[in-house]
Amino acid sequence: HECSKARASTSQREQMQQGPQRSSCGIVISGGTSGLGFCLAREFVQMGDRVVICGRSAERVNAAVVALQSYAPNNGTSGAASAPQVFGMACDVGDAQQVCAVTIPPLLLYL
Repeated sequence: HECSKARASTSQREQMQQGPQRSSCGIVISGGTSGLGFCLAREFVQMGDRVVICGRSAERVNAAVVALQSYAPNNGTSGAASAPQVFGMACDVGDAQQVCAVTIPPLLLYL
């Protein structure tokens, strides 16, 4: 059967799940409060990246940030390593003035 030829060995699967060694990245995701944007943000947070999410509703952004912080690999530890990896801001990315006024200063600080 063709599927049996494509199966990876246990060690190959473990390597694929762990992924290559890489440095932490800064990621910006618009529409990060739900759906695909939230799922992408969660994956980046779980890999230890710093993530900034944007959404039009401040309430939804705040709720998503709280939810995403629970996925941080250092969640629940003490010390400097426990600094949040997720930041959020209300911003309509369709409005260029909001993008410049609201997004750029925090990105310079967080990423």
